[in-house]
Amino acid sequence: MKDDSPIETLAACFWSAIHRDLPAHDGKRPRPYDCEVFAMFPQTWGDTSLGFGGVGGQAMTMAYTTIITDGAVFAVYFGQRFAYLIGRERINLDAFRRDVANRDMAEVCKASRYRITSAKVVGP
Repeated sequence: MKDDSPIETLAACFWSAIHRDLPAHDGKRPRPYDCEVFAMFPQTWGDTSLGFGGVGGQAMTMAYTTIITDGAVFAVYFGQRFAYLIGRERINLDAFRRDVANRDMAEVCKASRYRITSAKVVGP
């Protein structure tokens, strides 16, 4: 498993969420006790790019998926790398809960499936 120590992976993701990836609220960075680990599980990828796309070796690869939240936003990590943010205010909860339960989070290029887009207004 890539980045196979769950403790090292969790520590790296939590540090990154607090110091870099989660947005500041009212000009203040989140503090460690403002955040929680929403989920952490091993996920299997079809290649070594771990859901980031680009050039990767064609080998089944496992890495921990970690989701950290400050209550307003979810920060998703594959291995120890930041993947994307999901805001709670416009989240497609059905897709998000299903993928967390199935331990199969969307790769970076498909993360938009967790966002609700506004409906188009048609005609008068």
